[in-house]
Amino acid sequence: MGIFNEFQILDIFKPYQTIKINFDKGRVKGNLTRINFKDKDTNQFVEYCPAFDISGYGDTKAEAVEMFKFSLAEYLEYLLGLPVKKVEQELKKFGWSKVPLHNKEYSNSHVDIGGNLKNFNAIEDTVEVSTIEY
Repeated sequence: MGIFNEFQILDIFKPYQTIKINFDKGRVKGNLTRINFKDKDTNQFVEYCPAFDISGYGDTKAEAVEMFKFSLAEYLEYLLGLPVKKVEQELKKFGWSKVPLHNKEYSNSHVDIGGNLKNFNAIEDTVEVSTIEY
């Protein structure tokens, strides 16, 4: 996972998301909303990032986190391999926009999970929301 300086799941929820892409150094930094829960049907743990529609799952929380990290790293590496204009188009599909004063930084309006939680197949509709910082 060379594109991350560090990957950390925070105990707090930050209501904003950012992504900063440095194409010259091949690095990505920022923070994203993370939702985790245990699926009713499969009884597996699920890690989900609505900002990129990326998930990971496993029999344990640790397995789910590892699969999620791998999936997120793969997607961000894919972004780094695209021309800048294509990256902007790709991010725009997920609601991201370029920060006008910061050439390499993108922001995403907050993720409103209030109504969407009904669509999760979580046991007892229990989910945890926190922030991923990378």
